[in-house]
Amino acid sequence: MSYATLRPKPACLAAILLAATLPSTSCSPGSTAANSFMADEQFSFTVDVVDQVRMSLEAINGTIRITGVVDATSVTVGGTKLAWGNSQADAEAGLDVLDVVIDEGPDEFLVYTDQPETSSRLYAVEYEIRLPDDLEVAMVNGNGDIIVEFVRNSVEIGSVNANINLDEIEGNVAVQLVNGNVDGEVTLPLDGVVDVVVGNGNITLEIPTNTSAEVTLEIVCCGYNFDNIELQNLETSPPGVFPPTVTGTLGNGQGTIYLGVGNGLISVIGT
Repeated sequence: MSYATLRPKPACLAAILLAATLPSTSCSPGSTAANSFMADEQFSFTVDVVDQVRMSLEAINGTIRITGVVDATSVTVGGTKLAWGNSQADAEAGLDVLDVVIDEGPDEFLVYTDQPETSSRLYAVEYEIRLPDDLEVAMVNGNGDIIVEFVRNSVEIGSVNANINLDEIEGNVAVQLVNGNVDGEVTLPLDGVVDVVVGNGNITLEIPTNTSAEVTLEIVCCGYNFDNIELQNLETSPPGVFPPTVTGTLGNGQGTIYLGVGNGLISVIGT
């Protein structure tokens, strides 16, 4: 584990996501032509929560699981570092330049993957993070499936390629995903917001039947459905309007639900 002073954050989410999509000169892990040797190393460290209210994660490649824990007073960051090289020695050398760093600010923990910007090797970090369930959670990741569970505060996610699962979230939710599916089980707070946008993939949102929100679905292709939930004032945009939208009201309309897909299906399910 290494520590560093608080570094400047990225200028914007788009820059991180764009960097994650840039083509690599290396072959994919498992290729017989290059990077066919893999080395891995587990890591784990724990820091106490003092006045911090947020945990931010800047990852690049690898799966992520974040679990909220009732009455927890610390953040535990663990997982596995992986490196692929052209020989076993080359892969193991890659682990020496791949690091996981945590910066402790007065209001926030910032956890990030530190790896060479250019390299013939391939790298990934698989994260397993446990934290107090009332901390805000924010993350960006290039590639890798994401699970966030049992968090009673806001969750923000930006990713390029992933299947994202949100289990028993009680708070605002914001997701930007280029390719993959989002499955969420969310309880909105009063005047809460759910804002999920997927370029290619499906959105499934499970919410309590007594949810109060103004709902907007934006679907370029291909469809939507509501199950066990009834919207008042349901309207669809006139033919020729682009992008097509569906709007309606749940309860008193106190919160906001916005779901948008470029290519895929949207399902809203009452529980």
